[in-house]
Amino acid sequence: MTAMKGRAMRGGKGLLALVVAGVLALTGCADGPDEEALERPEAEETVAERSPESDEGEPEESPAQEPPSTEPDARDCGLEASGALDDALAQMPPPFEDEHMADVAWSAEYADTEGYDPCEPFTWMVVSVEGGTVSSPSQVVFFHHGEYVGTAAEPAIGFWPEVERVDELTIRVAFRYPEDDEANAEASGRATAEYTWDEPAGTFTMSGEFPPYAQDAEVGNR
Repeated sequence: MTAMKGRAMRGGKGLLALVVAGVLALTGCADGPDEEALERPEAEETVAERSPESDEGEPEESPAQEPPSTEPDARDCGLEASGALDDALAQMPPPFEDEHMADVAWSAEYADTEGYDPCEPFTWMVVSVEGGTVSSPSQVVFFHHGEYVGTAAEPAIGFWPEVERVDELTIRVAFRYPEDDEANAEASGRATAEYTWDEPAGTFTMSGEFPPYAQDAEVGNR
């Protein structure tokens, strides 16, 4: 009887030890996941954010910069409009040949520079005199790549002309003048001349006519 009681006590102690071990195991699991395991993905994510890699895993490359061009500008360009006009005014003959009108000068204030291009072989401007009227002398001034090369007529012809481009090397000028008994303000008459740049000769030529009152005029090429 005593022997059986001893075996029962030993069996009870073994069972108790198993229960305690199970409780401890459950307690360890309840403490939560391993902290190192939780921190590892964050570290990997930080590395991924800092790594300048593309979706394929290759480092991103900065776009290649083209070296500056060493080719010269193909266009032969001269002075801007204001500078070219000042240069021309300093060389042009005066508006009147009469010495009594020597104080009358060309004016840059109302000059028309729309036809000027410093990079084209043959362009123009139109200027008139200071304090002029509708019939005062006006002048078509020609340029070659921004360089002054002459005028449409010498001496200058009265009335503001109509000027248009025919092609790259040709400019058409319509000189205005009064017909019959017309007042100067009407001036319906037109005398048309064309001016063409001659590259081999380095100057321009004229074909056409001047107004009836200016038949003695000549081309003002240089």
